[in-house]
Amino acid sequence: MKVYWFKLAVIGSLLSSLFFACGDKSSEADDLDPTQRYSKVDSYDDLPLCTKKNDGDSVYLASERMYLYCEDGFWSEFIVSTDPSGSASSRGKLNIYAEADDTIPSLDYLYSCSNSYDGDVVFIASINSYMRCYNYEWSEYKPAKPKSSSSSGSKRDTISTLSKITSYKCDDSHEGDVIYVLDDEMELVCEDGDWTQYETWSSSSYRSSSSSVRTYNKGNVLRDTVLGVCDASREGSLAVDVDGVINATSTDTYECRSGIWLSTTEYYLDTRGFPADTVEGAIKKGLWTEVSTTTDAQCTAPFDRGNRVVYVFANGQWRKADDFEVCFNKACIGKNYGAVSKKGATSYQCNGTAWKEQLFYEMDVSTNFFNSDVSYGTITDKRDSRIYKTVKLGSQTWLAENLKYADSAQTPVLQFHNKCYNNKPENCEKGGRFYSWAAAMGLISDYDTYLSEDFDTTGICPDGWHVPDTTEWGTLMKNYTAVALMAVGAWHYYSSVTPTNASGFTAIPAGETPTVDGGYETTFCTSNQYASNKSYVYTMAYNSNSLTKTTLTKSSYCSLRCIMNTGAAPVLSSAVVPVSSSSSVPGTSSSAVLISSSAVVELSSSQVIESSSSVEDED
Repeated sequence: MKVYWFKLAVIGSLLSSLFFACGDKSSEADDLDPTQRYSKVDSYDDLPLCTKKNDGDSVYLASERMYLYCEDGFWSEFIVSTDPSGSASSRGKLNIYAEADDTIPSLDYLYSCSNSYDGDVVFIASINSYMRCYNYEWSEYKPAKPKSSSSSGSKRDTISTLSKITSYKCDDSHEGDVIYVLDDEMELVCEDGDWTQYETWSSSSYRSSSSSVRTYNKGNVLRDTVLGVCDASREGSLAVDVDGVINATSTDTYECRSGIWLSTTEYYLDTRGFPADTVEGAIKKGLWTEVSTTTDAQCTAPFDRGNRVVYVFANGQWRKADDFEVCFNKACIGKNYGAVSKKGATSYQCNGTAWKEQLFYEMDVSTNFFNSDVSYGTITDKRDSRIYKTVKLGSQTWLAENLKYADSAQTPVLQFHNKCYNNKPENCEKGGRFYSWAAAMGLISDYDTYLSEDFDTTGICPDGWHVPDTTEWGTLMKNYTAVALMAVGAWHYYSSVTPTNASGFTAIPAGETPTVDGGYETTFCTSNQYASNKSYVYTMAYNSNSLTKTTLTKSSYCSLRCIMNTGAAPVLSSAVVPVSSSSSVPGTSSSAVLISSSAVVELSSSQVIESSSSVEDED
């Protein structure tokens, strides 16, 4: 063992009478120290363990020219003047009860824990502790002491909270037992009748510490020196290491327990004094940790968290509450499974462990999203006897629901060209059906790649209704914002977008496509074409206050909202047929109405405006 001699600061005076040896003294000068008052040992290797049997014994350590006395399980250094009239002073406890590879005065001299030093044990005088290099980290190390033959020792258990340590004995028969505390992430070892904390830290944290801390660490710095003596009068009290000298915990706060200053965690300080057994789901503000976050203004029952972390009592222990538990003032635990709460207009359901947002297709099919303050009309689609709600908005009357018609026997063009979200029939009952452009227009699928001429915009809408064009959608946009059209409680939450459905239009987030973004977006069909293979659509998204005009590949899918005809006759539309290597017009099916026109109407440049963010979803 390599040992370097160094001077340590004198901490306090002790009466010289305390240091007379309790053991036998040899009268021969060779066995005595320079003062000829204490027994001599040659080196650390010759020093016996400090136990209760030799408590109070004093010796002279010749190799280091220092005086040691045994007290409370540790060898402590003291100074003895060679002048007979001089006094003796303590230099503090030294944990000398096992061999170390090196002895250094302070953490300043601690080298990096690299692979080549793995397993090295070093004694650090300034913190009175051994440290071991293991897995690239220096860890506080307390070598195991010999156990009696009757000792059970080496038993390892895990407890949830430190309060449960009272159920475990620490006596001679349990010497060396280890308890791991889950909440505090702390390991306790039974030593000399007390549970003692083991701490782990990286050497880099010390090597990067400030010069003022390093200077203070030079010398014999003990927790008792910095924080004061931990004795019975201070049992259970807290002390703060304001200068961060000890540097053993991020809180710089220590608690006096059983004569030892134990490091504390934020969790422990926050919940110190909380009842260990209380009502499941109880909510309390933490006592110590300050936070700068605030509760969302759209929380329906916000908990007054102030600037503190909030805790809930769950499964027999306190844990941090998540933001939703604070927002709803309700813990998501087993007994609240299935409970529903709202943040703004968005619903969340407790799954037993966490509040989970209910996206549109996860909600019950019977959920009513219509505005109770709006007077709705109804129509019956004679083809399948389905009843739809309608809503009058200015001069327009719209379906207040997405179309669900899918009878391909009556309307063959629908076969293979209509879908339910994620191919689940029950989703069609919630969000309506998706249609390709040609299917929505009542045309055969060949028209998904041709620019059609003069066609009937009735499409697959009920009798007296038709597929709206961009002009009709534009009128709706002028009179209503997107949030006034969006159903309340159906859309994914976004703090700056609050659906009101003031219009009664009840737009739901059916999905950008039949497989994408259900609960987040929706795409509505129009009768207008942009190009031979594209049509115009209107989109809504959870994070936007706007109804956006863009384009979509015709063979892709969109939701259909029909609008009532203003006159008795169907609306006709004209478009340019593009020059193609195949100039023939596709044939028509029995259910597709195609009216040829000899007049070709050119679209003006103002009519052909494509959004920079086109929706492209290939089937």
